[in-house]
Amino acid sequence: MSDPRVLADLASADLLQRRAAVAALASSRDPLDATAIAAVVACLATPMKAVQRGAAELLAQVGAEARPTVIERLRSAIGAEDIALRWGAVYALGRSGLAEPAMIAPLVEAIGAPDGDQRWAAADLLITCARVHLQPVLAALLLAATDDAPDRRKMVLYVLRDVAPADPAVRAATVRGLDDVAVGVRFAALAALLRLEPRPEDACTLVLDRVRRDVDPGLRRAALAALGSVGRGVNAVDAALADAEASDDVSVRRAAGLARRRLAG
Repeated sequence: MSDPRVLADLASADLLQRRAAVAALASSRDPLDATAIAAVVACLATPMKAVQRGAAELLAQVGAEARPTVIERLRSAIGAEDIALRWGAVYALGRSGLAEPAMIAPLVEAIGAPDGDQRWAAADLLITCARVHLQPVLAALLLAATDDAPDRRKMVLYVLRDVAPADPAVRAATVRGLDDVAVGVRFAALAALLRLEPRPEDACTLVLDRVRRDVDPGLRRAALAALGSVGRGVNAVDAALADAEASDDVSVRRAAGLARRRLAG
């Protein structure tokens, strides 16, 4: 039977008490009963990341006897109204070694979250899901590539780059991303472009276009460096690098130098 004091701490308004209660359960050798499992699952909605992570790890490490109850609770929680609980539940399922179609939608939701750690954790889990459910993951990501949230569009391109670099629809989404209004999306598209398989014949032209007309200086420098991967034997690339090497901006000269070394390698 669950210790009433621990259960009270798991539901406490004091987040440090919740964290301590989760840690206490994790260090205990006593198996979790259904009441404790429900309380720990509820902790997945806690705004403190340490509590959420601790609860997810605890649920992922339960013994064989408790695992069916845990998985059932988590599968139910990914449909909860509370967005934090949805994320916590799908994260815990992933930590439990599961990759199921029902996880895809909350993971795509999570890659647009304000928290960067959450975005990248969700991206990693989507990559894992794609190993066994490629087509539904791909369909969900391509739909999200036109989402209103810039962070989601950005993360979609990073994940697409890793799960389906040879897909024509991924190529099209990547090229569109190079003209996105959000600079973070353009950075992601540039990174994805270099990983497409096979690399598009017009990759050099696309990168040169970013060098010449992107409004963000950081993106222009990144594109300059990227010319070292796509510009071998192209006269226009040599001219662009020569111009950059004559720049008063040391960071521009550094990017051009990096491209030259890549071209010579």
